[in-house]
Amino acid sequence: MLQITGVLARVPVVPKQFQTCQADEIYLELAERIGFLYGEGGLNDHLNLFWKLTGEHKLELDRRYTTAEILDRALKSKFGIENGIDYFQHASIYYKMRSKAESYNSFYYPEGTTRYAFYFEHLLKTGDTLRQNLSEHNLTIPGQDMVKVWRFYQPIPEWVGRPDASASAEYDLFAMNWSTPQFRMHNSDQTGNPLLNELVDETDPYQFVILMNRETAARKGLQDGDLVRVVAYWGGCTEGVLRVTSLLHPDALGVPGNHGFKSSYRNPATSKGPHFNSLLNSAEGTFDPLHGGIDRNPRVRVYQVGGNRS
Repeated sequence: MLQITGVLARVPVVPKQFQTCQADEIYLELAERIGFLYGEGGLNDHLNLFWKLTGEHKLELDRRYTTAEILDRALKSKFGIENGIDYFQHASIYYKMRSKAESYNSFYYPEGTTRYAFYFEHLLKTGDTLRQNLSEHNLTIPGQDMVKVWRFYQPIPEWVGRPDASASAEYDLFAMNWSTPQFRMHNSDQTGNPLLNELVDETDPYQFVILMNRETAARKGLQDGDLVRVVAYWGGCTEGVLRVTSLLHPDALGVPGNHGFKSSYRNPATSKGPHFNSLLNSAEGTFDPLHGGIDRNPRVRVYQVGGNRS
């Protein structure tokens, strides 16, 4: 299967208002005022290296450029887009098909050229230090089974299981979540943007809903448009309208986007849709003690709580 590679670039759609300024322009002005914009080793010099600017596209070291000028040179030099930033006045993405060879990781990392670490001596060292410090002060980590904690500090990786491994059989689906093109990780309060919300309401029936495999829904007696409640194995829950699809694994339950916020201080638009984070557990003993990572795919059960909303 061939893959696509491409470049996304955003250009302003409305003129700047009053004294508003794009962040990169502020950084450039600060660099000039402080005195590290020009000359060898200056910001322009670093930008030439970062963007791999060559030939006529290289930034002159004694001139201040705008953000648009810098990106225009980068698009032309590094990405080979002949029209540079002008290309994106009428297109949202520049793309090209990869060759068959380029579509597989083995093209970039042939067999024998990659070394994978297997023995993590830093975990052993860190665990020994932590164990010593706790022992000296006669302490344990509150809410944690220390026998299980020390398993994470072994230099040879070991499967430690899932926090929901003992959940009852009724929790038969795994909840999953992903970002969507319209709402990327809630940046700049995208979920509260009325224009994006209106666009999604009119064009995307798979956004503010709970997704389930078509055959799984039929087995559970659920239909497209039912109001359902999703309950995680530990008690967290959320509700939403069910949308059945053949694009989801039979054992999965999908909640797209980042919606359903409950805060009274947010734009009311952000409260629309199911809230995936309500299904996630951060209780002591359920997360990775090394870095605080939580299980993002908890076991859940689903049942109807209201009439059909189709």
